[in-house]
Amino acid sequence: MDSIRGQPIRSIDNLIAAASRSPGDGADDCRSCLDCSHDNGCVRCPERLFLFLQRDGMSHHGVCLQACPPGHYGQRGMLANVCMRCRSPDCVRCFSRDFCTRCRPGLQLHRGRCLARCPAHTFSHLGDCLGGCSAML
Repeated sequence: MDSIRGQPIRSIDNLIAAASRSPGDGADDCRSCLDCSHDNGCVRCPERLFLFLQRDGMSHHGVCLQACPPGHYGQRGMLANVCMRCRSPDCVRCFSRDFCTRCRPGLQLHRGRCLARCPAHTFSHLGDCLGGCSAML
């Protein structure tokens, strides 16, 4: 099982929590990084991983992740792959900044947006707004 600072990694939240502890607590601080700063953690990740910067007061602490945490999406670039925040706070997952793929509980997903209710001529099914039966034929 993978670990960071001696703690088993069971979820992205555990990994982020472990990475947010003060840098220098152990040799695993920069284990997944290509470049690391003692004060800021990872500053560059291997090609397949995403750099997630977690704000800690006025500073940031970076960690390299295989997948971005809830409320963020992975943006691949020529110089770096980074986790970017979804624009809508109602998005739990998003494909891009403005296109949600999963909403907070109690909201309905319709064409990439999170709504309180499904629009006319649609119905809710497992958190998604679907078209009427005639649209499915």
